[in-house]
Amino acid sequence: MSETRREPASLYTPAYLGIYLFHYPVLTLGPGRRIGLWTRGCSICCEDCVSGETWAFEGGERAEVDGLSCKIRDIFKKESLDGLSISGGEPFDQPGPLIGLLRGLDAAGVRDILIFTGYRIGDITAKYAEISELTAAVVDGPFEKGNDTESCWKGSENQTLTLFRPEFAERYSRWAAAEKGRLQVLSNGRGIFVMGIPRQGDVQKIKEWRGR
Repeated sequence: MSETRREPASLYTPAYLGIYLFHYPVLTLGPGRRIGLWTRGCSICCEDCVSGETWAFEGGERAEVDGLSCKIRDIFKKESLDGLSISGGEPFDQPGPLIGLLRGLDAAGVRDILIFTGYRIGDITAKYAEISELTAAVVDGPFEKGNDTESCWKGSENQTLTLFRPEFAERYSRWAAAEKGRLQVLSNGRGIFVMGIPRQGDVQKIKEWRGR
């Protein structure tokens, strides 16, 4: 079933972030135990993306940025977690609220934030220079069907990992050296969610399984 997609600038103000899924602990999108935040909406729409259900900008939750920042901060105070991973959808299709959230988390002392994006890191840092100060690392680049990889942290070989905070170098080095093989499944009232980055050969199987 196709979904109507629009340019994100017409839908979101900097005060609100469109969210597809929020869950913790996530064990498959970054080093350690993490909070996972999936934004809603993607204008890149890579062929055979495993997360096509997140592409639509309409629907879902619109979270007030300051409140979301406080929620994440409070979870870190109560739970034994290592970081926050932001994926989508496409996080940088909502740059205003995304930057606002990152600023709030930085002020709250949340240091290990990892972002997955289909945009190139050079374009991101050129537009949003403070990303290098507000995040620990970014995995960048569009998903390329047919360009498979065994690396646990990327869907296709063209994608790269940029580390901005040297204090996490060892943590991210160990994670980046791991191979695929681990996925996490969440079932709730809205459906079945697969968290993690599968091998390309398994994407269609996952889509068919979720559609049952």
